[in-house]
Amino acid sequence: MATTDVIGTVVDASGDTVSDAKVSATESGSTTVYASTTTSSNGSWVLELASGVKYTPTATKSGESDLTVKVDSGVNQDSLSLGIGFTAVEASY
Repeated sequence: MATTDVIGTVVDASGDTVSDAKVSATESGSTTVYASTTTSSNGSWVLELASGVKYTPTATKSGESDLTVKVDSGVNQDSLSLGIGFTAVEASY
């Protein structure tokens, strides 16, 4: 199965990057978490995900709320096509 590295950042409501947040990619329409990682000190993250599957990214951190997962260049997008049949959907919590 072909994979794609998905890169992004996590920011809070003020737009500041969030370190040590857990980023998870859940298959859309499912509760199955395909992959997860923790953001670095500058809020960045990388997940290796299978191509051809739709994912919903989420971010959580104890004591934080209203986190936004930004995919790729940090541009907010409702969805971003990352390869043949692959879409990552931005989510705010």
